[in-house]
Amino acid sequence: MSANLGLDQVAENQTAKEVTINTATGQLDAALTEIFVADYTAGSNIALTDTQYRRAVRVQVSNLTAASKTLTLPALKKLSVITSDAANTQSLSVVRGSTTLTLAPGSSLIVHTDGTTNGLVTLGSAAPASAKPYDVATYCGGLPGAGEVILRFNYVRAITLPAGLSGSRITAAVAATATTDFTLSKNGSSFATLRFAAAGTVATIVGMASDVAFAVNDQLTLTAPGVQDATLADIAFTFAGVQ
Repeated sequence: MSANLGLDQVAENQTAKEVTINTATGQLDAALTEIFVADYTAGSNIALTDTQYRRAVRVQVSNLTAASKTLTLPALKKLSVITSDAANTQSLSVVRGSTTLTLAPGSSLIVHTDGTTNGLVTLGSAAPASAKPYDVATYCGGLPGAGEVILRFNYVRAITLPAGLSGSRITAAVAATATTDFTLSKNGSSFATLRFAAAGTVATIVGMASDVAFAVNDQLTLTAPGVQDATLADIAFTFAGVQ
């Protein structure tokens, strides 16, 4: 058997060789042309078998409405395209070992697995054709007050903030003395923490494993910590969303 595509091979002194050759040709044809549908209707994570992965050039993700779902690829050498239906409402984690790539609804990834435990890379991606950037930014000059509401923004268009606030950037001109957490909320309910580490000037995102969708008239709120840090100051917040 071929180590990568697992094609049937003609054995020595085999009779009816055309049967095996035709089967192998069909297997190769499938690897180059077929689509495997990864259907998340049941709400469970999906791990592709070796055969499912080998016998398709594209994996089509459908009915993905539950958050924090994964698609695990086998440890095989293969190039593949993974596409998420535009009707999906959640991002998907594409996984090989400890490597994870994020696939947004309506988007595609070209991926390559190299056969190793964590061997997964993306060679390119395509965003939904209808996706438009919708960014929100604010600035806090000086030290933010304890518990200060730095931003209260009413969305007038439906938008989505991607998992982990991908593409967003939060930086301070003056570093924090101690760990300092800011809170992002949707309609009063917190969904993410923006954390500056001690001596840090770039915030990391905590607790946002999936996309957060805002409808028209939903409100985004950014609140400073209840205890003021001694030095953290002059902070720029830019939140990258898509419409």
